[in-house]
Parts: sequence; C-alpha cells; structure tokens
Amino acid sequence: LTSFGVMFWDNLVKSKVIVAQELATLGRKLESFRKEQKHVHRTMQAEVTRLDKLLDAQDFVLQRSRQKYLKACKDAERAVEARDRSRAGPEKAKLISRANVAMYTAFEAERLHRQVVDETRK
Repeated sequence: LTSFGVMFWDNLVKSKVIVAQELATLGRKLESFRKEQKHVHRTMQAEVTRLDKLLDAQDFVLQRSRQKYLKACKDAERAVEARDRSRAGPEKAKLISRANVAMYTAFEAERLHRQVVDETRK
C-alpha cells in the first residue's frame, strides 16, 4: 500500500472510532432520558388514577344528594296534597304539621344538594 492508502485506512478507522464514541455518548443520554420519561409517565398515571377515584367519589356524593333531594320534594308534595285534601279537625292539624316538617326537610335537602353541587364545581 502506498502512503496515501495507509493514511486513508488510518483516517477511516479513526473516523469509525469517533462515530462509535459519539453514538455511545448519545445512547447514554437517550437511556437517561428514557428512564426520566418512564418515571414521569408512572407519576402521571398515578395522578390520573387518583383524579379518577376523586371524580368517582364526587359523582357518588352528588348522585346520592340529588336522590335525597328529589325524594324529599316528592314527600313534601304528597304531604301538602294530603293536607289540602283533608277537612277541618284534629286530623287536619296533624297533616298541617306533617306538611310543614316535609317542606322544611325539602328546603334543607335543597340547601345541602346546592352545597354539594357548589363543592363539585370547584
């Protein structure tokens, strides 16, 4: 081989060594980046799971509150209707009292339901 050929092969080998070193450095950087991203992914998954559970719990509380409110309204309607249908007498006084209690319960259930709705919106 001529000196040009030897220099060519020598430069080629050095270039390959440099490329291999650069690739190894890049591989190490990518490996640490991959590990960091894996950690971030796990953290995000845990946060999503936590938020899903929180949302489910809030939905459960909201639905339960809504059901109690609707039931209290129906009970108050029935009590008022029974009071209005009754004639004067001792039974009328009891029905008036029951209707008043049922209406108070309905108003209280409405207040509590509104409070739950406001909390859910936050």
